[in-house]
Amino acid sequence: MAIPKHFANTIVDPRAYAERGVIDSVFSDLRSTAPFDVAEADGFEPFWVATKNADVLEIERRANEFQNGAGAATLADRASNEFVRAITGGESNLVRSLVQVDGEEHKSLRGITFPA
Repeated sequence: MAIPKHFANTIVDPRAYAERGVIDSVFSDLRSTAPFDVAEADGFEPFWVATKNADVLEIERRANEFQNGAGAATLADRASNEFVRAITGGESNLVRSLVQVDGEEHKSLRGITFPA
């Protein structure tokens, strides 16, 4: 079961965040009906939505299953993602920083500043 299309489209609409009640209502409904599911918004690649803190913590604990480097780390429409892949030779992100990498590469980068 995917997130209802009208909720998915609201999540990707920047105007929905201008009136806090709109987006808060969507996420409140999703916490009750689809707390961790896939959204398929018009013009966007499908993406996961986690609405509960416990789910976010579980995702962090299961870093081998939930990879940051597998796709774009920021939400962008399909055309923007295709443009990035075209100019990077297939990479999903323009910049490779701590949030775009996983595993040993992530640990190495994090080690530069941690525990500072």
